[in-house]
Amino acid sequence: ENCLAGIVGASNGKSTRAAIGALTILVSENFLVGSRVNLCIRANAVRVASSGPGQGSPLRFDGKIREIFSAREHLRMVIDCLGSSLSAR
Repeated sequence: ENCLAGIVGASNGKSTRAAIGALTILVSENFLVGSRVNLCIRANAVRVASSGPGQGSPLRFDGKIREIFSAREHLRMVIDCLGSSLSAR
């Protein structure tokens, strides 16, 4: 699991906007403004795609693949992204 640290910038009682680096993420939970939060992303939920205009998830981050490991029938990647290292399967 990947965890990215952020700070809540706005909340309306139903959803929250948190700043993670230069990005703002909308989540469907309610947190107090100014609270420190962690955005947790499962490694198998990370999708790697070439850069450029894309469709799909609004949670799109730029990064660089740092390492690739072969783990039996799966590949595992370490990606430098948002000042952290993300793990992807």
